Amino acid sequence: MRRASKATATNLTPVDRPTLLYFRSDSCAPCVTQAHYLQALEGRYGSWVTIHKVDADLEPELASRYGIFTLPTTLIVDRSGEVRHINYGLTATKKLAQQLEKVK
Repeated sequence: MRRASKATATNLTPVDRPTLLYFRSDSCAPCVTQAHYLQALEGRYGSWVTIHKVDADLEPELASRYGIFTLPTTLIVDRSGEVRHINYGLTATKKLAQQLEKVK
């Protein structure tokens, strides 16, 4: 997973591949579990999906840009940069995998 910051915000959604944006915080207990789920996904889908983690405490402007108020939150962005799926709270690997397959 790549760490995203305000400086990299313009490059968060590459047009050549789908992107999963993972908004998290160190103070968020479910975020630890979500990170494990995403590591598994990265192992399976990393060849064609980019995963960025965004610390909402350190990057509040970026979280605000996407309307993030709940952690963890994951967004699935298609190749054109359009947000196709938003998941608030802990989201199972299976559900995320299904969403990624839809934007493949």
